[in-house]
Amino acid sequence: MGSVELEGKCEDCIYGKQTTCHYDEVVEPETEVLERVYTDLWGPACVCSVGGAEYMMVFNDGGSSYCVGYFLTSKSADTTLSTFAEYHAKLE
Repeated sequence: MGSVELEGKCEDCIYGKQTTCHYDEVVEPETEVLERVYTDLWGPACVCSVGGAEYMMVFNDGGSSYCVGYFLTSKSADTTLSTFAEYHAKLE
């Protein structure tokens, strides 16, 4: 098998632009509320909000598809963990 040479693209760039991923096992969707919660931390924004937030943390429950976002002023561990604790307490 010959080698393929791509000029100007590193391995990370190639994987980052990959649109599909092959899975070896069957993935079953969540059936219970709070069985699995997906989270995403976005930012920094180009422009701060009126309250000074530059980041947004989004939680999405896999079982119910309930989605909620929180605006954050920083993405420090203290801020993100306290936001998660607030989300967890709210949903419990």
